Amino acid sequence: HSNEAEKLWMDGNTLKKGTGEWEVSDVKLWNTDDGTKKAYVLDEGTYYLGSNLNFTGNKTTTTECAIVITGNVTLCLNDHSITCTDKENVICVYAADCGSLTLTDCKSNGKIIGGTSAAVDVRNGKTFNMHGGTITKNGNGVRMSAGKFNMYGGEITKNNRGVDVGRYQPVFSVSGKATITGNGKEDKAENVYLNGDQTIHVTGELTGTIGVTAPDSSVGTPIVTLEDGGSITGSLGYDNGTYEIANGMLKAH
Repeated sequence: HSNEAEKLWMDGNTLKKGTGEWEVSDVKLWNTDDGTKKAYVLDEGTYYLGSNLNFTGNKTTTTECAIVITGNVTLCLNDHSITCTDKENVICVYAADCGSLTLTDCKSNGKIIGGTSAAVDVRNGKTFNMHGGTITKNGNGVRMSAGKFNMYGGEITKNNRGVDVGRYQPVFSVSGKATITGNGKEDKAENVYLNGDQTIHVTGELTGTIGVTAPDSSVGTPIVTLEDGGSITGSLGYDNGTYEIANGMLKAH
């Protein structure tokens, strides 16, 4: 993290931003004409974790999320974890004034844990860039609806569903060491779930491992889009044995 980055940390049970207490502030989710909610806001800038952060039982007045992104934010987990087990999402990337969230981990053990719906919920035309860190033990790792998720690295594992690529033309792009494995429940793997006619866009060399699930109606249709410069030297396979991915198409065995 850069010298200009602001530290997020806990002093006992008190959330801190920089040298002072990190207080909830008013923020408008979804639209500028909506009423305000109180949540922990990260506005335009670069931040890093100085300790593990626990948002469970916090002071937000919305059940939707603990942390709301406004502007363009870069967040380095710095080997620490963010946990919130009593909100739908740990981080919302869809506020009216949100631009993007870029997630990094300059070490190797940073995690986002506990969202009953998702660790990161990206909608409303906003963008989530993931370069590092692990998203684990959430409902969905990442939930998408009319947003963009670019995964260049990091890992999404041990969630009930890895990535939910939802409705309203979200765009999910992967490259690098992006790894989405070990997600699902009751012995049913669900790593990346493609709703409707969605596809995974491979935008560079994919060296990681990603599992995919799609509706039965997608058989015979493309579910992987190789963009210019896109290639798969890792693994992009189907989550169950009924189907397989061949030349980007979903086919029955």
